[in-house]
Amino acid sequence: MAVVSLVRSKITDESKIEEMVRTVLEPLGGVEGFVSKGDRVVLKPNLVTNRKYFTGATTDPLIVLALIHELKRIGVSDITVADGSWVGCPTERAFTATGLSGLCAREGVKLVNLQRDEYVSVKVSAGNELKGKVNIAKTVLDADKLINLPKLKAHAQTKLTLSLKNLKGCISDDEKRRFHRIDIDRAIAELNTVLSPDLIVLDGIVGEMTAELGCDPIRLDTIVAGTDPVALDALCATMMGYDPHEIEHIVHAEELGVGKGLDTSKIELKGDVELASIKGEIGDSVGFARYTESFQSYGLDIQESGACSSCLAALYLALKRVADDEKLEDLQGCSFYIGQNFAEDSDGSATPAGEGGSAYRIGIGNCTKALDGLDIFTKGCPPTALTVYRKLRRKF
Repeated sequence: MAVVSLVRSKITDESKIEEMVRTVLEPLGGVEGFVSKGDRVVLKPNLVTNRKYFTGATTDPLIVLALIHELKRIGVSDITVADGSWVGCPTERAFTATGLSGLCAREGVKLVNLQRDEYVSVKVSAGNELKGKVNIAKTVLDADKLINLPKLKAHAQTKLTLSLKNLKGCISDDEKRRFHRIDIDRAIAELNTVLSPDLIVLDGIVGEMTAELGCDPIRLDTIVAGTDPVALDALCATMMGYDPHEIEHIVHAEELGVGKGLDTSKIELKGDVELASIKGEIGDSVGFARYTESFQSYGLDIQESGACSSCLAALYLALKRVADDEKLEDLQGCSFYIGQNFAEDSDGSATPAGEGGSAYRIGIGNCTKALDGLDIFTKGCPPTALTVYRKLRRKF
């Protein structure tokens, strides 16, 4: 039976987070139960973009600091903090925005941008989506121990991004693009068959309930820990109002033997915390579905084919802002084209000209630049949500 530990406490100062990390690890045997003094340890936070933790987008640096201190306490000296942000955001910007650049310098630990790392082609035997191989950052593969530090977040494409999906930051940008051209949920599950963290400490201090970019934060003062990513993600999915069976990469991961926990009744939960109370605070409206339904009610036609998360999130957030302005009706009947597969079209078959009698045909991101018949094109890889919003408001 998988064990998941959960702690919740009002945070009054920085030292409280260190106390919470120690407390959440105690039922699992403490950090010393997973790491030895001579190990090379990589800490892998979620640094998807250059936004601070309180937006809900990135891992709280104080959780990273707490793990560094726990590792030093048991004599570990070879510690690396490493991640690769999403396509379009240089990871150095995330290091600076989150404060990890200064933190790691002060603590004397290495800070590695996995976007610039050397990559190793790793054989993938489970599943068929990755076609038998995936390129993973050498820094991660060379570690003796990997500690995964994900964030409690919703996601525009996979519904949630927790521990399983957080490992996507360990692959190259080219691989990230490939994941979005294929079945991303199956790809995430297959990645987790060859890259397995020794410990997971999930940051639920400030969660994000709409998308991965950090636009709908909620203070929860919660930390979750475990060793089974399927069980931990399934429990967190339940906490966020989902049936874990609705989250496809969790389902596929269990099918491939990554872990076991879709039946949350068989998870041993440690900690004096009622999941129902957290779920009650989060509410029933998690994810972009609440917005996409309103987009559809106005006849907006979003043609997505192989879009990266960053590009799709920019479009959704721009449309959300138009909706907040009560101007969504002005976009009625518009068609939006977004995704890598439009860039790959060479014979004009994917061009939008004349399709469906749309009021306007709008291309989002550089991948749609070559499409014929666009009325509006928003450049960028990815464009920012603000750029898309301004482009739409100038036209409508």
